[in-house]
Amino acid sequence: MGRFNFALITDTHCAEQAFWKADSFGTHLDRFYLCIETINAMEEPPDFIMLLGDIHLWAIDDFKTDIPIHIIAGNHECGERKSEMRARFPDDFNLKGEPSDYYHFIHKGVRFIALCNAGQGGDHIGHLCSEDINPRGQSTWLHAQAHEMEDTKLIFAHTPPAIGGVQGPCDMGLNDSLFFTNLLKETNITAAFFGHKHLPRCEFMVGNTSCHILSSCAWNHHDSPLSFCIATVDDGSVDINEIVMS
Repeated sequence: MGRFNFALITDTHCAEQAFWKADSFGTHLDRFYLCIETINAMEEPPDFIMLLGDIHLWAIDDFKTDIPIHIIAGNHECGERKSEMRARFPDDFNLKGEPSDYYHFIHKGVRFIALCNAGQGGDHIGHLCSEDINPRGQSTWLHAQAHEMEDTKLIFAHTPPAIGGVQGPCDMGLNDSLFFTNLLKETNITAAFFGHKHLPRCEFMVGNTSCHILSSCAWNHHDSPLSFCIATVDDGSVDINEIVMS
């Protein structure tokens, strides 16, 4: 497998007017481009960039990076916006050759599992099944993915699970959360990554799975800093380095 890095950026909200720290870092689009510029300039550049939803692709023109990009949907990427995502990333959004809102890929022996679990439009509650998630059967597909043979498997979703039986306003629904966390406990998922909360980055364990909720690079609650992350995979472990924009 070997050692490699990948970058994680979430909740760029590129089409929105900057209202938080509006006197610095420019627009939300400027903030996204700053992340890309910082990644491009790294001495050890990541193998790819994963965008964890609420990106607003429709506001992003071509930008300069030779680093491959993967993306998942947030609650802002619903309905026809998903067609735009599939058009830009046709190699990702397919399941057995058919269009799909969720997908997986293998990179250097690691299985990357990309979910679609964000609510539609103004719905901030996460779902593993809805009329806006196609094809039907994501939970069955996820169960099979989690039991695949790779020693290192990583999950990416926009909305984090509710923990401890308490569902917050920006968590997955409680039944989906119980299914998801029980699946982590019964399988050897190495790590899971989420966005959506706009809070200081946090980590918690579900069974043996390290879970990470990332901060936005556009705006965050509680005056927490704008940031993105670099994940390093090495010998089955995953270390996270938060890059704070300053």
